Amino acid sequence: MSDPDVKELIAAHEVLVRCAWCERIKLDDAWIEVAEANAMRLTSDNFAHRSHGICPDCFAKLTP
Repeated sequence: MSDPDVKELIAAHEVLVRCAWCERIKLDDAWIEVAEANAMRLTSDNFAHRSHGICPDCFAKLTP
């Protein structure tokens, strides 16, 4: 992804949501690995707000 694309992506997502269990990052409807987010330059420093959530995989593991 080129730099202008990263800036557009960050502008569209004001809140960085990270799974509190596995640390994956929510991007639209997908949860991506931290290494992939780092490669895309999606770090908490780029976002005005940060929050924790739980990804569907971790939720499924934690609920009966």
